[in-house]
Amino acid sequence: MWRRLGLVASLGLSVFVPFTQTTHVPAASAALTCGTTLLKGSQWLQGDGVDVHSNGASQFTGYSCNGVATSKPVEQYGYGWQCVELAARLYRVRNWGFVYANGGPAAGAYQYGAKYLPEGSPSLTFYSVTSSYSPVPGDLVVEAGASFGHVSVVDHIEPISLTSYRVIAVEQNASVTAWHIYVRTPGAMTGGYHPIKGFLHSPRNSHKNVSSTRGYALVYADAAGNLLRSSPIGHFDFHEKVLVGSTPVTAATPSGSLVSAVTSPNNTLEVVDAAGSIVATGISVASGTTPAIAIAGDGSPWVAVHAASGYLTLWHGNTTYRPTVIPAPTSITTSVMMRNGASPSIDLMATGAAPYVVAVTNAANAVQVVTSSGVIDSGISSRLASDPAIAVEADGSYELASVSLVGHLQLSHIVAGVAQVAAPLGYTPYAGTSPDIRSALGGYQVAFVGASRNAQSFGSLGSFNAGTTLTTNNVALDVRPDGMVALALRDVNGLAWVVNKSAVLSTASGVTSGAPALALLR
Repeated sequence: MWRRLGLVASLGLSVFVPFTQTTHVPAASAALTCGTTLLKGSQWLQGDGVDVHSNGASQFTGYSCNGVATSKPVEQYGYGWQCVELAARLYRVRNWGFVYANGGPAAGAYQYGAKYLPEGSPSLTFYSVTSSYSPVPGDLVVEAGASFGHVSVVDHIEPISLTSYRVIAVEQNASVTAWHIYVRTPGAMTGGYHPIKGFLHSPRNSHKNVSSTRGYALVYADAAGNLLRSSPIGHFDFHEKVLVGSTPVTAATPSGSLVSAVTSPNNTLEVVDAAGSIVATGISVASGTTPAIAIAGDGSPWVAVHAASGYLTLWHGNTTYRPTVIPAPTSITTSVMMRNGASPSIDLMATGAAPYVVAVTNAANAVQVVTSSGVIDSGISSRLASDPAIAVEADGSYELASVSLVGHLQLSHIVAGVAQVAAPLGYTPYAGTSPDIRSALGGYQVAFVGASRNAQSFGSLGSFNAGTTLTTNNVALDVRPDGMVALALRDVNGLAWVVNKSAVLSTASGVTSGAPALALLR
């Protein structure tokens, strides 16, 4: 069984469990080098954090790649680099109290698991997850379970509604980004790897919540075909090559990570997780086309691809997606022949054994919707060099966007298999670009590149224009469940940008070969 482990205390014995990694991880990946700094202390906890390190090839396991040390607390305080070590080191450096996990002999092999943190930390105050306590930056989130549990450190919270909010936490040995996202509702919290036990607070910790938002990752290829990721907390080289000129696609997972689909240099489909772990699907991709990706509620990825055979093909990691493993993938070749050079768009229904809905363009330039039950005519067309986009709305209907044969943006709403084509919208996208669409707060949000080559968006979240200074060849849209919306752009100089309704979220990064992909982390 795969686990994210908070195994050992700041002092004490380590316990080891077997772990088998079944996918290829590039040996050069910095995230898998023992001790690599994944996040600097200055980048979290309002600048008062400590460095978060990679557990090397033992990441996500009970093994500690750096042994045990306590002589220099500012460098290491416990088993490196387990989850408890991060909490123990932070509290030791900040003089907030002693963090020690010890369930006693009765706990057996799990005696020093993170789930027993309160028992060995008498100077700290414990609040049950069922209480009304609202955690502050620096608090520890303690997860219990049948094994060792896990512990992370609160960085900040992001309101969702009047009664709920996201708890944005930092963790070690459980994420190559060092970040994790929970959702706190009255008397409960979800999003843990194990059931959440509660919070540990130090009376010496004076940090308070302040307004803060992170939450996006930009995935793109540079001019040499190197796959890269950029976000407010830093940059990451996947050490993976993609086909020069191709466009990666990415999607956020429910656990706060992301999964990308890319075309390899030999024109085959590969699926890459946030750590740079690669699954080679063996599916040949039609020249000049881009795959599409969506993530199911259980975290499993679905990828739609225009195969070299000309047929729409689907690939599914058919069990819950794990950070380094996509077990037992399933490949489905449909009988739907796509237009030469056309790319698909995919979204997923909330339920169903085969929940996919895929928008494709056929040889007659008609946009069709492919489901496990059959093919639906959308009633709209798609111009050459442009591809349609599809989104499943909250009520289970589909909304499609495309550029018509005469160059106008058009929408089609499909309810129970019947298409309702909208009246002309009056938008004329820039020639050779494709729109994007996402479900948003009971409706949908559309993004496209306007005739003057500026990115525009409209829908249930309002309308905005990215401005003429960010001219772009393509645009990628993402919408978070709380209504956060952003666009990823590639400007005429090949630079990648992220913008939302009110601001530029990122400075220009990299030199892209294709268009950038965007994931707003959940």
